[in-house]
Amino acid sequence: MSCDAEGDLDEEELRGGLGDVFGERRVACLRTLERLATGCRGEFATIWDEDAKMVPSLEGNRRTATLYRMEKKRVLDLAIEALHKEAELAKKGGGLPFAVTGLRG
Repeated sequence: MSCDAEGDLDEEELRGGLGDVFGERRVACLRTLERLATGCRGEFATIWDEDAKMVPSLEGNRRTATLYRMEKKRVLDLAIEALHKEAELAKKGGGLPFAVTGLRG
């Protein structure tokens, strides 16, 4: 699951996710996903707190759209945090599989 360009991605290789990717390669993949999610998070014109302050004064579709954006931001924040933690764990443990270490993440 490593490549220099998106066009080099092997679709078959992606189907298994990161389950069979270990060591430095796993850390690199997780860091790439973390950067992508962080980039997506940065595309919003407002921060979550600003949206939360606006919600009480909004109605109809504007209120629904703002609540939807807030939820997207929350989910992205959780994903970024999880990817960061997993990358740190893989970095510390060398990314060895359970069969080798006997440890579960």
